[in-house]
Amino acid sequence: MLKIRIIVDSGSNFTAEEVAKYDLGWIPLHIVYPDGRIIDDEPHLGQELYDDIATGKLSTSQPTPEKIRTVFEETLSRYDYGVYLPLSSALSGTYMAAKMVVSEMKTDRIKVIDSKQITIGIDVLVMRILEEIEKGVDFCRIEELFNDIRSRQRFYFLLETLEHLKRGGRIGRAKYVVGTMLRVVPLLVIDDDGYINASKKARGVKKVIKMIDEYVSTDNIGPSSHMHVVLGRPKHKDIWPFAHKLQSEYGAKIKLVRPLTAIHVGIWGVGVSYIVE
Repeated sequence: MLKIRIIVDSGSNFTAEEVAKYDLGWIPLHIVYPDGRIIDDEPHLGQELYDDIATGKLSTSQPTPEKIRTVFEETLSRYDYGVYLPLSSALSGTYMAAKMVVSEMKTDRIKVIDSKQITIGIDVLVMRILEEIEKGVDFCRIEELFNDIRSRQRFYFLLETLEHLKRGGRIGRAKYVVGTMLRVVPLLVIDDDGYINASKKARGVKKVIKMIDEYVSTDNIGPSSHMHVVLGRPKHKDIWPFAHKLQSEYGAKIKLVRPLTAIHVGIWGVGVSYIVE
């Protein structure tokens, strides 16, 4: 059987243990401190950076082409093929950088597919694709398979503050001001093009949690849905119980948000992603 390796970057939410277990290729984006210090966002990093992230002064930058090429070459030294699912191209230039690297390598053994997702949304896609790789899916069918899975994916989340999104330019100032003044909490989604959008709004976190719960309850969810829940340091008392409810009812895997995502959305909130069967 031809071997296919999945490659991700730190826009995903995989832990160091998962990266090792599934032998995932890992391309770290950079975390940039105000003093100019730059660190690679490696899989072992996590909540120890939350205090720094909470200041709102950290930023990120995409990996160098050299780093991307190194991971691709290492993959092809041990696998027949590699499939890279980068952070959504709507939010990062990493996808285009990787496409250029593949072109320069003149190889057809690496496929770069825009995940159009972030954090656990990427994890869910990868876990579902790994199932098909185990069954022996052909490399030439991977993109077709991805498109089908992505079309059935859901990702709902809420943030207790929109400050980080505003600072990163991922939400308009008008929406931010209205949300702040009226205590309106938007139900956020990742749309089909990989952008963060507000789906609906409600007064207060509790009402948005109820909306997410209702959406989830109407979908057909099973073992291949690979439901994941992500959170950081939520302040609202109903967020952790909601995460545990999804874990109990649907077998959801609960994860702490990784640094790269937290820099852009903050550490206060909760999100759920899964594939509709």
